Amino acid sequence: MKHALEEVFESFWHVDGRIFRTLRDICIPGRAAINYLSGKRVRYLPPLRIFLILSIFTFFLAHLAMPEGTEFRIRDDSTFNSVKTVAEVQKMRTDTIAALAEVPEPGRSISIDKVNEAANMRIAELEHRAPSGSANDLNVSVKTNVEKELDKARANPYHSASMPDWYDAMIQKLRLRMLANIAKLSKGQDELGPLWLSSVPTALFFMVPIFALLLRVFYWRSSFTYLEHLVVALYSHAHLLMLSAVLLIGATFVHFTGSTLLQKVLLYCIVPVLIWAAVYLYQSQKRIYQQSTLKTTIKYLMLGSMHFFLMIMVASIAGVMIFLK
Repeated sequence: MKHALEEVFESFWHVDGRIFRTLRDICIPGRAAINYLSGKRVRYLPPLRIFLILSIFTFFLAHLAMPEGTEFRIRDDSTFNSVKTVAEVQKMRTDTIAALAEVPEPGRSISIDKVNEAANMRIAELEHRAPSGSANDLNVSVKTNVEKELDKARANPYHSASMPDWYDAMIQKLRLRMLANIAKLSKGQDELGPLWLSSVPTALFFMVPIFALLLRVFYWRSSFTYLEHLVVALYSHAHLLMLSAVLLIGATFVHFTGSTLLQKVLLYCIVPVLIWAAVYLYQSQKRIYQQSTLKTTIKYLMLGSMHFFLMIMVASIAGVMIFLK
C-alpha cells in the first residue's frame, strides 16, 4: 500500500517538458482548453495538475512577499505590558531597536515604528493618559475591553445544561480563539496575514468547481459535460494564478530590495493586469463556446457578476475563519 501511494504521488507531481508548452498555450485565451478537449492531451499536463502546481508556487511567492511583520517578528505589546515602570519601557525600547540594526529596509523602519507604538501605548497606560503619536483613546478602549472579555471567557468557561461536555469544550475553544485574534487585530499585529493566506487556497478550490457549475448552467445547450466545463475553469484559473505570480514576484523584489521606484512600477502594473484578466476570460469564453458576440457578452457579464458575488461570500467566510483558527 505504501509503495502504491508513493507511485501515485510521484506520477502526479512528475513534471516534464510539457509544462512549458502548457504554460505557453495557457497564455493564449482558450487555446489549452480547446486543444485538450479536442483530444490533443498528450502535449499538455492535465489541468488539475497544472492548477495545483501553480497554486502551490503562487502561495509560496505570497509568503515571500508577505509584509515585514511576519518576516521580522518583533516583541509585541504583551512583552511591554510585563514591565512596571516607564524607565523599564524606555530601556526595552532601546534594546529592541538596537536588535533590529541588521534588519534590511524597509523592514527595519516598519519594525521600529511598531516598537515605538507598543512602547508609547505601555507608557500611556503607566501614566494613565492617552498615548502621543500612537493609537487614539478609542483604540486603547477597544484593547482594554477585548482583553477584559478574554479574561472573563477564561474565568467563566462556556457551559450549556442541554449539551454534552465535548460541545461545551469546542465552543469554549472557538470563543477563546476568536477573542485572542480580535485582541491581536486591535493591537495592530500582523499575525492575521498568514492566517488569511492559508485560507485562500481553500477558497480557490471551492471557486473552481462552482465556476464550472455556472458554466454548465449558462451553456446548458452545449454538448459539454460538467467535467469538460471543469477543464475550462481549471485552465482559466491557472492563467489567473500565473498573473498573480507575476505580481507577487515583483512584490517579492520590492520586499527584499526596498526599491521605491520598483514599488511604483508594480502599482502601475496592477490595473493593466486586471484589465488583461477580464479580456482573457472574455476571449476564452468566446473561443471555447463559439457563440455570437452579443450572447457571449451577456453571459460573460452575468457570469462575472455571479462569480464576483460568490468570491465576496467566500472571502467573507475566510475572514470569519481567521478569527476561529
